[in-house]
Amino acid sequence: MNRSTILCAVLAWIALSCSTDNDPYIDSSESVRVQPENSANAYDYAGRIYQEFLESYPEHDLTSWDIEDIDKQVRSLWNNYGYKTSQYERFSEIPTDTLPEKNLEKILSEANLSASAKDSFLDFLNEILAQSGNDYNTWYNTICAYETEVAEAEWIDRDKQVILTTTSLLRYSGFTLYSAGEGEEEDEDWDVAVGNVVSMIITAIEDTPTAISNALLYTLHH
Repeated sequence: MNRSTILCAVLAWIALSCSTDNDPYIDSSESVRVQPENSANAYDYAGRIYQEFLESYPEHDLTSWDIEDIDKQVRSLWNNYGYKTSQYERFSEIPTDTLPEKNLEKILSEANLSASAKDSFLDFLNEILAQSGNDYNTWYNTICAYETEVAEAEWIDRDKQVILTTTSLLRYSGFTLYSAGEGEEEDEDWDVAVGNVVSMIITAIEDTPTAISNALLYTLHH
């Protein structure tokens, strides 16, 4: 499986204190893997619902679930938190046999985002792709630093929602995949995480619950 696999799920979704306790940045030299939360991201609930789903439904019980089964439960969790949901119901799986490095720019060019947001997001995704897959803490710090940049940018709310939803799902799905395997398996888990990016971005721009569902589907089936 190649590195292009985590980034595919993020693209489907397109379609942030001073105290030590609240500082999202972690020393990458620490041997203990940081948890995926970042309360400074206003859209971190997407990742929290992703994680709650996995904690509520053990993976070994979900291998036969399709996107409709997953989406139904995700929307139930979504509604429990009082969030509004759309009637978006395109449950097609995102192809994972194309290299996101070659399709990120094309996908983002067609997204309903401002030009400055597209350029910034593309640079960030390329940076994530270029990282090796053996250090979740470094990956987490890179994402949190970018989330701070996005939160402070003078962009419209829609730009921030799409990007910060995607980065939240990246943090949580990456943590799940890294935690599931150690040593030699981490490179393969990194590949899965990258492939998941494309899926997240493509659906995030349409509907948050669908983006969460696609991220979960990718995690469970890879």
